[in-house]
Order: sequence, then structure tokens, then C-alpha cells
Amino acid sequence: NSDHYIKEDQVLSLFDNDEYDKIFIFTLRNASYYDFVGGIFFNKEHYPRAEYDLIGIVSDIVGDGINLFDEIERIESALDSAGYGFVEADDFLNIVIEFNYCFYGDYIVKNKKSYAFLCAQLVEECFPEGIRYEDEDMNRLRSLALERFGDLDLPDNDRSLWSRLCTHLVQRGRATYISPKKIFVDKDLMEEIKTYVDNSPLSEIFFKEIFAEFEGILTMTTNIDNAAFLHGVFVYYYPHEYIYSRDSLTKRDAEETQSLASRIREVLVEAGHPLRKDEIMSHLPGLAESVLFNAIIHSEDIAQWEYNYYNCIGNIRR
Repeated sequence: NSDHYIKEDQVLSLFDNDEYDKIFIFTLRNASYYDFVGGIFFNKEHYPRAEYDLIGIVSDIVGDGINLFDEIERIESALDSAGYGFVEADDFLNIVIEFNYCFYGDYIVKNKKSYAFLCAQLVEECFPEGIRYEDEDMNRLRSLALERFGDLDLPDNDRSLWSRLCTHLVQRGRATYISPKKIFVDKDLMEEIKTYVDNSPLSEIFFKEIFAEFEGILTMTTNIDNAAFLHGVFVYYYPHEYIYSRDSLTKRDAEETQSLASRIREVLVEAGHPLRKDEIMSHLPGLAESVLFNAIIHSEDIAQWEYNYYNCIGNIRR
């Protein structure tokens, strides 16, 4: 009850004299039987864990960050359940400030955050299907950031903002990124796909090929609906296990596995004669034409035989 605590503003209202107020407050703050937390004097006999309890409540509620006024009911419920129902929203705000939390408008976080981190929170909340690098989405993001967090001193150049923002997001498609919390995929399925990659005899595997192999189960059970998104999820789940390029991944033990050029060469040698482009690609599901051409251009023993046909030195020497 109120005999077990007193709020600082109640003390200040007792006397119409600033000097008396200062003396009274000083005495209470230095009294051994009171703990002063967030503008409230707690009687230690009745609230021996006040500071510890309140730190725990603040930590649980704020988590990675909250909008203070969106969470008033949850704050009041948590305080009441812990026996601190007399701690009001303004008191909670004082406690948060005392524990050195950071404010960006009405948004509270434990430690100072970069503008990219804060904007990524907006992407999670307001762009559930991902944000595109286009004027409409970038302008909307800027408006939301100003409304939610105040002036974050965002870069004037969209490309600079986008570059920093994407470090907190996952590739969703070409020029589209999504919050990691909006990836809906079972970890066991990702491990199954990773095992497929690791067991492949190939050194370089294209994400179109991987996606083609698992498209059915991915489409039915996840929101991964294209090869670029699968690429982004791989980078998110396995950032250091592979070497990533624009369209593919390369195993770190690449010298022990097979290159794309050697796969094309095997297809040609097995056929024993030149093959059309589409015939080659039928043996390499999910392979893009541009990737095929790039592999052929950089190969020393595969060449264009005639229009739309390709051959290798192994067939010529027979």
C-alpha cells in the first residue's frame, strides 16, 4: 500500500518551499531504508528487490525495441502482476530513462541503434512482403521513419540508405529485400537443401538449379518462391560456409569438386557430337542462358560449333 512507497512528486507537493523540498528529497535519497528507482521511494522492508524487479520488467517488455504508447496495456499488466500496480506509465518512463534506454520518438531500445537498424524494424512491420528499391517504397520508408522515430538524419541519397539498410535484411528478389523475421521456412528443410548442395559433386551450384530441385516443397511449405529469395535465405542461414556470387554459391573445397564448364563438357562428350543450346540446358535444370554462355566463354575446350550449337575438343579428337 502507499505506506510502503512514496513518489517524488508527492514529496514535492508537501511544501511550497524549494529549499524544504531539496532537504526532504536529499534525506529520503540517503536514507538506508529506501530505494529510489524512477522517481519512487520504495520501502526496502516491503520491496527489497524493487530495482531488480523493475529492471527485469523493463528488459522483458522492451526486448529488441517497442513503441511505448502502443504497449501501455502490456506494461500496466506486467507491473500489476509483479505487485507494482501503483507504478504508472509516467513512472515507467522515468524508470526506462534511469536505466539508460534510448529514445527515438516514442520508440525505445536498450542501446543506441543505427538508422539502418531502426528502418529495418519499419520494413518488418510495414513491408511484410519486402521493400523494393524504387521511389515509392523508399519515400514511404522515409516518411514512416520521420513519423515513428523523428529526425534520424537519414542520407539524402537513396542508394546510400539502401546499402546500409540491406545489411539488416534478406534478399527477397531482384532489388527487393525482406525482414529475416518474415522468412517462413522450416530449419529441417533448409538442412535438407544444404545436404543436397554439400553432397553434390559440383564446385559451383546455381540457385536456379537448387530452386528447381526443391520448388515443389518450397512452394507448398514456405514463402520462398524464387531462386533469388533462396539465395538470400542461404546467405542468412549459412553466411560463412560458401562463397556467394550473384547467381550461385561455390563450395570452399572447390578444388575437390566439379565446375560448371566440366559438367557441360561431360554432357557433350557423352553425346559424342555437337548439341543445341536447349539440349545442353535440359541436362542442367534451372540453368540460365546467361550463365551457360558465361561458362562457355571462359572455357578453353568448349566453343560454339555453329549457330546455337556447341561442341568440345574431346569430340573433335575422336
